[in-house]
Amino acid sequence: MRVRSLAAVSLMGLAAAGAVPTGDAPAGWTLMYERDGFRAYERPGDPPAYRAEGTLDAGLAEVAAVLADIPREREWVSHLAESRLLEGDPVGRSVVYSRFDLPWPVHDRDAVIENVVEDRPDLGQVRVRFRAVTSPAAPERPGCVRVVLCDGEFLLAREGPGSVRVTYTIRLDPGGWLPVRLARHFLPAGAGKNSG
Repeated sequence: MRVRSLAAVSLMGLAAAGAVPTGDAPAGWTLMYERDGFRAYERPGDPPAYRAEGTLDAGLAEVAAVLADIPREREWVSHLAESRLLEGDPVGRSVVYSRFDLPWPVHDRDAVIENVVEDRPDLGQVRVRFRAVTSPAAPERPGCVRVVLCDGEFLLAREGPGSVRVTYTIRLDPGGWLPVRLARHFLPAGAGKNSG
């Protein structure tokens, strides 16, 4: 079984701020687990899709700023060894290179991801859509498996003063061989860095 998320992000750092779980499993999704106030879901497919959702005690601008802070991604994205802006502006449209240092015997993964931010102050929402792209600024590297299929989004929605609903979805084929246990280690739920 091929499993998931390396390329975008885990919500580990955000969930530490105090998330609160809400609702039942969305239609078509199966609840995998709930930790640190976030629920992680899986939807079958080739590749499968994953979703994490929860509410943070933080402002909308604060959460959006965390997503746009590329130099600090290593603080909250599991196994991220390198992340750099290739082009654009993280608060609009950007292309980012990321490399993940995975434990032996698994090959490291890398990805070139385009992010497009849609700020909707009238709705109290920020949406960050992402997808794998190619870039001459980031040729494939020896020893890394390039992630070529990755797409999804973060939807941040203000729920009240100092409260943001975060919904993260991703469809990803990490390529090559990746054990299910290790792949699920990267799930975007609050305890994603520590799950096994």
